[in-house]
Amino acid sequence: MRPVRSGTGRGGGGRLGVRWGNLSARRRPDAGLLELSAGDLIATLVIFAFSAAWRNTSVYDPYWSIIPPLFPFGYWALGGPIDPRGILYCAVIWIWSGRLTFNWIRGWQGLDHEDFRYRDLQKKFGKGALYWLVSLTGLHLFPTALVLLGLLPTVAIFAGGPAALGMLDIVGAGVVLAGVGLELVADEQLRRFTKERKSRDAICDVGLWRYSRHPNYFGEVLIWLGPVLMAMGCPIRVVDGLGRARDAGPLRVCQHPDDGGPPAPKEARLRRVPAPYLDADPDAPSTMS
Repeated sequence: MRPVRSGTGRGGGGRLGVRWGNLSARRRPDAGLLELSAGDLIATLVIFAFSAAWRNTSVYDPYWSIIPPLFPFGYWALGGPIDPRGILYCAVIWIWSGRLTFNWIRGWQGLDHEDFRYRDLQKKFGKGALYWLVSLTGLHLFPTALVLLGLLPTVAIFAGGPAALGMLDIVGAGVVLAGVGLELVADEQLRRFTKERKSRDAICDVGLWRYSRHPNYFGEVLIWLGPVLMAMGCPIRVVDGLGRARDAGPLRVCQHPDDGGPPAPKEARLRRVPAPYLDADPDAPSTMS
């Protein structure tokens, strides 16, 4: 009787291992995206539980800037290649996250503070179960879905295979850094104006705010579009089916650049600004309105 050969030798088992390794490498982009998305969903539900416990939906607010820089480490933990493109993306996205999170910390007033848009929704839906259903779906899950759409370029960036950095990578990283710089300047100009204004009726028309009502939002648009340029230079084939979503996903985020919160109606926004804004508004270019 011929002995049965073990699958651990150089025979069929070894070839099967090689084939399985190649298959898992080809499936890794899709598998990684699904696993990271599932983890993101679970984390969102945990945060919602804390929001409900504290009766404050703003508990979710910093999550918008915390999850994107964790995605690179998720891909690497799942076996994604550590290459110059991924490291470059990780560096610029951490710079963005650090600045935005720090800016949120500077304005944080404690767990008793809640975004005015959420309180407006409480007036509309009440503070009972209906509001918390709106909070779960519209103020937690929907922003998380937007961020996931914006992160679709990372599928190509972290699974496109080894390749030297190209011009699109450099330009894309530069676009992200330009957006971070624009946000930094705009936020500091607004903060300084708020401290130094002599009247609450004064409107910010200094620096970048002279040219746009929302220069900080324009910076956020650049930040989400930069990775698209980096992904366009990737030699990726396995996720070609995600090509359109990869490019269109960040465009959806650009329609909601205000840190994941619900876009307030223009009338509600005008209630929070001085009356002269009504006169100045037609003259202020609207990059994002």
